[in-house]
Amino acid sequence: MLLLLVGGVFLLGNPKGTTDAVFAPVSAQITELGLNETDLKACVDSGKYTERVNRDILQGNALGITGTPTIILLDTETGKTVMVSGAYPFESLKASIDKLLAGEVQVGDTIYENGEIGIKMVVGQVENIGLVEDDHLRGNPEARIALIEYTDLDCPYCAKFHVTALMLGSEFGDNLVWVYRHFPLSSLHPNSFNKSQLLECANEQGGAEAFWNLADTYYANSLK
Repeated sequence: MLLLLVGGVFLLGNPKGTTDAVFAPVSAQITELGLNETDLKACVDSGKYTERVNRDILQGNALGITGTPTIILLDTETGKTVMVSGAYPFESLKASIDKLLAGEVQVGDTIYENGEIGIKMVVGQVENIGLVEDDHLRGNPEARIALIEYTDLDCPYCAKFHVTALMLGSEFGDNLVWVYRHFPLSSLHPNSFNKSQLLECANEQGGAEAFWNLADTYYANSLK
């Protein structure tokens, strides 16, 4: 077992005895995608992608992220950002993206506010938040707006937001790229780190289609 302390949170990099819990929710999908489950299990057990998952966590910690989902809307042309923590409703994010695309806001502006549900979204500018070569992308890599999500596969709020992100992808088409970054909260969800590793192992075997299909399946199962 690999035990790592990152940002004050203990992460179980490869906890023993979680194989069934990690694989059972996506076993049918693994077969459907033509992936080799034996090889996937060996990949997860080896901890091959521990460093890759931890890289996302460390970056999230550097940004001050403590919970999931945390979403950053990045205007790739201007560098303006909007960061929110929680499963914000579709309408709030749509309105914010519309304003970013229209160039109507400056750093420090409130881009969306709804007092009834306690939402206030403010435009900022986060350094070194842009896309990197091995980010997991859904949508147009050249999109004006990047929706960067730090997420935990066992977080119920992340499962709820996953539906919202799919809706935003349909709404904005080539203007939006969804960027998936791992942020398993292992102190709360002991299987989440290995689920993140499984996504990386699936990506190695089956590419982006396998990565996103397994992510979709994990979240869909959480909502049942």
